[in-house]
Amino acid sequence: MVDEMLGSRTDILEKFGESKVRVAVMAASSGITELPESSDLNEAFPGIDWDERTRGGGFAACPASLSRSGPLAQLARAPA
Repeated sequence: MVDEMLGSRTDILEKFGESKVRVAVMAASSGITELPESSDLNEAFPGIDWDERTRGGGFAACPASLSRSGPLAQLARAPA
């Protein structure tokens, strides 16, 4: 999946490896706080419904890049 998204950008893949970046794919029905890396967002930032607000991204304190499955499904259907 990451290879498909980055194509021939081996420089980015290398940086991901050096930085120990992880990629998490979520179902459209899942909330971001279901992932261990972001399970404490509601406690850390009260008053924000992170499951409703966030559809992907990354956080300095969260060592994962997050994405819902919808954009990946579009990628899979894109012509090669």
